[in-house]
Amino acid sequence: MRNLVYLFFFGLFSNSYSNDVIFMVDSSKSILGYDICDYSELIQNFTSDIVNNLSSCNNINYASVQYNSRGYIDFPFSNNNSYVYDKMTNYDFRFGAPTLIHTGLEKVIELYSNYSEELYSNYSDEFIYFILITDGETLNKQDFINSLMNYPFNSTKLNTILIKIGSRLLDNTIVLDVFNNSEKYYLNCYNNSLTEILNNNKFCLSLTKNNSINNSSGSNSSSNSSSINSINSSNSSSINSINSSNSSSISNISSISNSSSISNSSSINSSSNSINSSINSSSNINSSSNINSSNSNNDIYKIIVYVQAVIIILFTIKLCIFYNKLNDNKLNDNKLNDNKLNDNKLYDNKLYDNKLNDNKLYDNLYNKLNNDNKKLHNISIYEDRSIINELYVSINESSI
Repeated sequence: MRNLVYLFFFGLFSNSYSNDVIFMVDSSKSILGYDICDYSELIQNFTSDIVNNLSSCNNINYASVQYNSRGYIDFPFSNNNSYVYDKMTNYDFRFGAPTLIHTGLEKVIELYSNYSEELYSNYSDEFIYFILITDGETLNKQDFINSLMNYPFNSTKLNTILIKIGSRLLDNTIVLDVFNNSEKYYLNCYNNSLTEILNNNKFCLSLTKNNSINNSSGSNSSSNSSSINSINSSNSSSINSINSSNSSSISNISSISNSSSISNSSSINSSSNSINSSINSSSNINSSSNINSSNSNNDIYKIIVYVQAVIIILFTIKLCIFYNKLNDNKLNDNKLNDNKLNDNKLYDNKLYDNKLNDNKLYDNLYNKLNNDNKKLHNISIYEDRSIINELYVSINESSI
């Protein structure tokens, strides 16, 4: 729960207006030409140097993917420059074979699974820089082409920068052929195109620009510009007609006196100045309306973002409360179970004590019975002896 809240606030307050820079590295075994150059170290240095040179830009989201027979996401989008620099400096190559570039492209598509072209089209100055480092070889060309039909590879915002590295054995050049129209540079032990790449691409996005102008404001500006053009055309035609009429009048009156021509020219200038001022005022009005419309769109966008943030925060709080209630219920259930166990133990102890008491009573009764039997037996023996004695006495008396 705590991680979900952290991710939510990170996504809410992170910079929305950012360029994306995606590294995709070919980690197939065909690039392991150690007899010529240590390409592992070369790629680590090259990519980390790009991040280091762009460290002054706080509006770049980096991500990294690699591929061989499978695709891997090295790390998802992050604008933490030091983190990205460390990851690229200590880049972990997962070498494998064969080379299947579409597995890497699928991982890039996965990075953008929650985004769409419609979302990015609202921000005119933002771009996706796809830096592909490869020897140019791959199998399954059709899968490769099919992957390029998905976002972001079908986006107009995508700039593909192809970095060609060496190879021990090149069976085909499918990647180079498909990306034939992209920027292509070379990277080897003797050639590093870093400076050229940085000069030819605008990785840093200026935050001072207003990137929230949407299609509605664009339509307003187009309508306003068309109205300005119509005003300008009408005014220019009126100026031309005035100039033509005044020029004809000047030519007709020029033979009379120079003063009249001067007055006419001043009238022409005054009329043209008034028309120009009206044009300027109309253009100012339209520009101010454009600014107001963009500002209003900005305000609406901010309000929507804040409302969504409040809703998500409230929902998160409710989830936390519900989670705490579940924990409380579990604790209560455990207490009830413990009480039941204790009650059962007490009941069992009582039964055991009762059984012991019953056994003691039984033993006492048994002992009493034995004692009674012994007494009875002794009494019977005594009685028998007395009877025998009486008989003996009677016999003796009779014999006498």
